[in-house]
Amino acid sequence: MVRWAALQGLCSYCGKWRLRLGRFDLAADWARGCWMDRLPNAADLTATQFHALRGIVARSFTPTGQINRADGARLVELGLVQRAMGGWMPTPAGRMASRS
Repeated sequence: MVRWAALQGLCSYCGKWRLRLGRFDLAADWARGCWMDRLPNAADLTATQFHALRGIVARSFTPTGQINRADGARLVELGLVQRAMGGWMPTPAGRMASRS
């Protein structure tokens, strides 16, 4: 049995906080017009988020405490990094975005 929880998170496209019911609320994002139809790039990130992403990509692994939680959450939300083994690891999309 899967338990669904109400989650609050950033919309991947517009960056506004949204209440998400269940794991993914993709149908509601689509209806609002908030749908990421492309890979994120540097224009979708603030300067500190982009700097954090470049650092993660340069080292291939960064311990959790070295990146601001809000910046890390935004990078995860956009699919640019993932949390693994107590730190942050870049995804292929993150590697491409760091070079843009």
